[in-house]
Amino acid sequence: MGTGSSKGLRLRLEGAFRALIISFLLSLVGTAVDAIILSLSGGLILMTDLLHWAVDTILEGVLLLVLYLASRLSRRFPWSLVILEGVAVSLGTVIVLIAYGYLFVDYLGAIAESGVPSYVGYLPLVATITGAAITGAVFLIERRSYLRYRVELLSFDSTHALVDLAASAMASAGIIVTATTGSYVAELLFTFVLMMFVAHSLLEVFKDNIKAITGSNRVPEIESYLIGRLSELNSERAKVRGVAVRKFGSLMLAEVSIDVNPKVSVLELHRIRERIVRVVRECSDLVYHVDVRFYPSRGRKRVSRYTRAKKN
Repeated sequence: MGTGSSKGLRLRLEGAFRALIISFLLSLVGTAVDAIILSLSGGLILMTDLLHWAVDTILEGVLLLVLYLASRLSRRFPWSLVILEGVAVSLGTVIVLIAYGYLFVDYLGAIAESGVPSYVGYLPLVATITGAAITGAVFLIERRSYLRYRVELLSFDSTHALVDLAASAMASAGIIVTATTGSYVAELLFTFVLMMFVAHSLLEVFKDNIKAITGSNRVPEIESYLIGRLSELNSERAKVRGVAVRKFGSLMLAEVSIDVNPKVSVLELHRIRERIVRVVRECSDLVYHVDVRFYPSRGRKRVSRYTRAKKN
């Protein structure tokens, strides 16, 4: 891949990264608004909505880091850092869930004793309507950025924003119905519906993290295709040792290992790398980062031993 193409990809990834920064900051604002209003009013529905915001903000942070690492085209992709972050995020999410579970059980106990909803009033609407406005802004920003930069991660996240918009609408409806009817049954019903949205977000957080940690995020069909394509490079001077293609969200990251003759010049190594990068990126528009790793070949030593044995 030429310098111009690499520069174009870098600009696209940097543009997508800026759009995700805005989305992440807006998610922080939405979480803060929910937390402030919850401290003033309380309520099971708003507490569940806050949990949803917290999980989505964690998800935004994970996507932001991965896209940042993928945009550093000239450097190796540190999967060890992604795995470490995956473990930390998974543990953090579990802690948040435990805290919510404790409060949820406490709320249920209070509702069972009193027979009335945990909160009757319209103040939580300030948070849910604000959240809907923020989510709508996130969708518009990411959709517009996707159309401009064509980075699939933005399309994935903008679709998730539509789901969040539906969740905000459901939370608002639940608050209105509960305040109007004074029914704890209505409050519990809307709470459980919101939990489905939380489960959707949690699935996205855990799915990629678990795959990254266990190494099951490999894409064997693309690896096999690339091994066949890159076998054309095999010669006495360079030979493909292995290919690994991993997926995280809608991003794919490839690592190609090459055995090279120690006498190969730096200029030739650069040309080999450019050719490999071009071939890998041609296989899928979702491959945003390619690591090419060169290892000194030991073929000469094996040949020398074989030659000596033959002479003897």
